[in-house]
Amino acid sequence: MAFKIANISGKAALVKGEHYYDLKTISNNVFDDDTLNALSNTPELDALYLTLDDLDPTGQIKDAILDAPISFPKNCYAVGLNYRNHAEEAGMEIPKVPMIFTKHTTCLVGPHRDIEMRSDHVDYEAELVAVIGKSGKDISTENAWDHIAGLCVCLLYTSDAADEEDSVDLGGRRII
Repeated sequence: MAFKIANISGKAALVKGEHYYDLKTISNNVFDDDTLNALSNTPELDALYLTLDDLDPTGQIKDAILDAPISFPKNCYAVGLNYRNHAEEAGMEIPKVPMIFTKHTTCLVGPHRDIEMRSDHVDYEAELVAVIGKSGKDISTENAWDHIAGLCVCLLYTSDAADEEDSVDLGGRRII
């Protein structure tokens, strides 16, 4: 995996240095505008990335509007309490098995985007996101990286929309 991909104004693009290249254009419509579709063909992206020096860039990254890295994600899974210090800070025990949950895919936005928070109680944390490019089941540890299209950094914000008196305590967890 030797390429960088971005979602620029809703269009998949390859990024090299300070420039970006519209993926649909440089591939002669082999790829469409959807970054998720592009990630299903990483060998072709690798090959196309190697030709970028011979192509005219679409524009410069500094002038681009970056959207969420994945155009139309099918799912968004998260693992809770997987960082000991954060769990201790929240006063929660580390679970014996991973706490896996889903988030709405509309929670993903690009950098420099406004986020409406409806509470004075906001928490944030940095996350490492693994973008799955190749589906699978019962994948061995040795083959796991074959299914990961890439990694990106995420800043996760959580907002409690109601006051504590409007919620129910479930042993350290609150339902609003």
